Amino acid sequence: MATALEGAFQALQAGQLAAAESTCRSLIAAGATDAKPWQLLGIVLHRGGRLDEAETALARAVALAPRNAEIRTNRGLLMSARGQSEQALAELERALTLEPRLRPARLALSRLCNESHKYTAAAVHARKLIAANENDSEAWSALGTALFGTRRNAEARQAFERAAALSPDYGAARYNLATVLCEEERAEEALEQANAARRLGIDHRELSLTRAKALIQLDRFDEAEKDLVTTLARFPADVDAQFLLAQLRHIRGDSDFARSFRESAQQSGAPLYVRAALAATLQQAGDLKGAEQLLHELLRESGPDPQILTPLVILLQKQARPDQATRFAEHLAAAFCPRSGAAAHGRVSTGADRG
Repeated sequence: MATALEGAFQALQAGQLAAAESTCRSLIAAGATDAKPWQLLGIVLHRGGRLDEAETALARAVALAPRNAEIRTNRGLLMSARGQSEQALAELERALTLEPRLRPARLALSRLCNESHKYTAAAVHARKLIAANENDSEAWSALGTALFGTRRNAEARQAFERAAALSPDYGAARYNLATVLCEEERAEEALEQANAARRLGIDHRELSLTRAKALIQLDRFDEAEKDLVTTLARFPADVDAQFLLAQLRHIRGDSDFARSFRESAQQSGAPLYVRAALAATLQQAGDLKGAEQLLHELLRESGPDPQILTPLVILLQKQARPDQATRFAEHLAAAFCPRSGAAAHGRVSTGADRG
């Protein structure tokens, strides 16, 4: 079995998922009672995006070898990929209880704590990895993320700088460093790191936004606008990019600064949060009338949703219209507590007859 399993692992490493899966299933069908074929099958299925099947395989592996920390680590990674953050955290903690020095489990736990905004715990795990190996660039990057999450920007920058120095081809560390530098308005350096991250294969919307922010700080408005338009062609419902583009065009004196945002919000099936974010953008740009009109339209269409009522109450308060603000605040409270007050009537008054 060992030779066949090694062949399956090599096939996985080469990206030959079908061959790896076939070997694992053959071993299982032959009556293998070892957990290893089940674990490798789960990893193969995870790599192929078949997450439910992967969970079945890894759950079987755990049942066969409940004290195997490596299997529990792989299952924790799978749970994270399935959006089961709390279950993933628990599984990774079990793995570390079984084998405290297991680096993959601790690194995964640090990263997942960062994703869950548990920055203090993330930093603890990252520092333990660094104590074990001060040249662990991934641990330095995880520590930087935790520090940045708690607004310790200077320390975060130093951690990311260390990660990038240890592993010059570590694109994620360079992206993270660019983010911190941009926050510190060190735009030239931020742009340099963002460009390096892009050359190293980092290609996600967060990098594009960071790069655009650095370009704006450098008054390179044409390039920033071009970057944002390109990003929104891929992610039209990205409210952060839409807001930044609208803000940039407003700065440049464009009378129709929110046109891209409006086009996205008017698309069939556009999420409510996109349309509510458009109202917030109009409000921030000083178009209070336009923002209020849009929020009332959304109320008529969608009913008493907190995503609409909350900004409407704030808008009315800013315009010193306390009576109306109070009325909609009551509807907001009712939306959170359906059995109370106005919610019993099942509707919100928006100034229009809803029958």
